[in-house]
Amino acid sequence: MKRLVIFLGLGLASIINSFGQWYVKDYGVTDPSLLTGYQLEEAISDSKTKLMHSGIVAGLGGLLYFGLKYLPFEPDEDPTLIEQLIGEKGMQKIGMGLGAGLFAGGVVAGVVYLGRIARIKSVLNRKYQIPGSVSLTPVVIPGNSNSSLSAGLTITVTF
Repeated sequence: MKRLVIFLGLGLASIINSFGQWYVKDYGVTDPSLLTGYQLEEAISDSKTKLMHSGIVAGLGGLLYFGLKYLPFEPDEDPTLIEQLIGEKGMQKIGMGLGAGLFAGGVVAGVVYLGRIARIKSVLNRKYQIPGSVSLTPVVIPGNSNSSLSAGLTITVTF
């Protein structure tokens, strides 16, 4: 059962990643910083919607798993041949496995969309800074005389 859940989670992650980067697929650019402000707002709205959907899938999977685990499982009055062969406990375990797979898939998709939202917000803050904002950026400062390197910060104030 654990292997099934792990393989389902890895399978979903590979399916999501097999379609390439979202900005290449959706907008045909090689870097998200090449997107316009409207495209970035559209992408963040789309990512938030998909994050909500992945949360719903994970929640439904968790409900299915824990519902079948702790609530009594009652078979149908007229079971099919497959239900008769697998049995009551087998049907319960299959349902729990399906719930665990849905939960894992929703969590994996949620992590992907959280990363996407953070990337979009980073590009928005870099390209379209609000007047009066202050940004700190780490830099490496080369030394003149002995070729040493020093760490430093740049402070940028937007007017």
